[in-house]
Amino acid sequence: MHMENERGWYLITRKLAGEATPSELEELEALLKQDTAMQYSASLLEELDSTPMLAEGEEERMLQSRLAQLHLSEETPAPHRRLLPFLKWAAAAAVAALIVSAAGWHFYGKKNYKSITAREISTRPGSRTNVVLEDGTRVWLNADSRIASVQGKREVTLTGEAYFDVVSDANNPFIVHVGKIDVRVLGTTLNIKAYPGQGAVETSLIQGKLEVDLKEGNGRKILLLPGQKAVIATNSANTSDQPATVDYSVKNMATDTSTGQLAETGWLNNQLSFKQQSLPEILQELERWYGIHIELKNDSYNQEIITGTFKDKDLYQVLQALQLSAGFKFHTDSLGVHIY
Repeated sequence: MHMENERGWYLITRKLAGEATPSELEELEALLKQDTAMQYSASLLEELDSTPMLAEGEEERMLQSRLAQLHLSEETPAPHRRLLPFLKWAAAAAVAALIVSAAGWHFYGKKNYKSITAREISTRPGSRTNVVLEDGTRVWLNADSRIASVQGKREVTLTGEAYFDVVSDANNPFIVHVGKIDVRVLGTTLNIKAYPGQGAVETSLIQGKLEVDLKEGNGRKILLLPGQKAVIATNSANTSDQPATVDYSVKNMATDTSTGQLAETGWLNNQLSFKQQSLPEILQELERWYGIHIELKNDSYNQEIITGTFKDKDLYQVLQALQLSAGFKFHTDSLGVHIY
């Protein structure tokens, strides 16, 4: 029954997103007939998802009422161990659908979108979501990320990682603010990775055209072509009286030969890719991806450089593969994963 419950929540999120196939809808209907509790929860989610725009303050009251009926809260703690990322994400998305819809955001797949009243949306470690902005631009938000919008303007501020499918408007560019960098988009698809502490902002252009504006470095602008990415250092120190300089490089994106997907956007398809990355860097990404604390207790592994791709793998499978490459040992407990 546990697996049927997980499958049911997955199908509910597919239905709310408008992405369920006819066979999946039939399967969901059969599961709901067998589980009256899930049927009730699904009806509350669908009711809230279809609710028209409410007056200011009413949305929050309605949200809290529905959360109480579902025995949930916006601060429901995540389990210490989550080893099945896709099933975990699907279950979390069901709750996210409730919270996001009440705030005025809608999942990709809807044809009629409400105007945005919420100014910010975020994901916790181990979760992902996707939303449609006021102008119709679609945004997929990776784990442990945050995006804030400016109502009435085609501008957002990003912390973390997001994939954008931007609605074209030649007279009104879409702007993504990332620290001291502005990305100006004229209608395109792109991926931006800008987690705090990673030392660089990566802007990858899938199609269309964009301009990266370095507000430091004499306001230099970088024009990208489809298939290129700009890697801009964010930890460059300037100790002179001269204008600040920013280290950056423009590279060609590469397709992963094992999956046929771009490494920069593989996360959209539940794929993790590491290319010549140190073990500490990889473990930091795994913490975000699975929402589990990982402690590296042996400094001798800090210099281990690893390349690999993992698709639809749980944390234990990934750690076993890394163990074969680096030679470390690990164990898990209620506090997380310990590598030694």
